[in-house]
Amino acid sequence: MSMPSLLHLQKDGVLEKHQLEGNDPSTRSFNRTVVIARIAKRYVASTIYEDLRVQSDPHATVVAAISDLVHQLREFGFANMRTRLNFRGKWYLAEKEPWVDH
Repeated sequence: MSMPSLLHLQKDGVLEKHQLEGNDPSTRSFNRTVVIARIAKRYVASTIYEDLRVQSDPHATVVAAISDLVHQLREFGFANMRTRLNFRGKWYLAEKEPWVDH
């Protein structure tokens, strides 16, 4: 099954947006948005860092999709990552939600 592009997911089917912070392979701090979309009753997490586009496999839970995405980023040399829910639908939640270390 072909996975939709991140741009497509951002237009349709976005359920949540999480903030991802950590260190890139050159140890610089970074901050990116992780988009959570639902595809065929499964969740997919996606992000872009410079020219690197990373997307999880479909998972039964949002937590599993984010964990998969973080695992893939670790393989590229990213470290010290944490996430926080920023948006659920159109509701802004960032300052109210706790950080999750990965």
